[in-house]
Amino acid sequence: MLFDSPATIVSQTEYHIPPTQYNHRYDWSNTNQMLTSYQGMIGIKTGSGSGAGYCIVFEAVRNNRILIGAELGAPSFEVLWDDVAHLLDRSFAR
Repeated sequence: MLFDSPATIVSQTEYHIPPTQYNHRYDWSNTNQMLTSYQGMIGIKTGSGSGAGYCIVFEAVRNNRILIGAELGAPSFEVLWDDVAHLLDRSFAR
């Protein structure tokens, strides 16, 4: 069985792998709310932890420009989303 590329998987809000004779069904939900709220957001990875705070590695595309970045240590996901949107808006405006 062929699977989608990692880039395809991280750009979706949900991803499902059907069961086979070797594994059970896998269902993933993406926590990157910017996939549906920010034009051009492709995804990559969100995370959080008590020492790390709220973090994201992101990629967005607009007008044939690709921007890749990361933010670490935000106090909440809400602050993280706002920071990333502001950073991308300013970068795409240049």
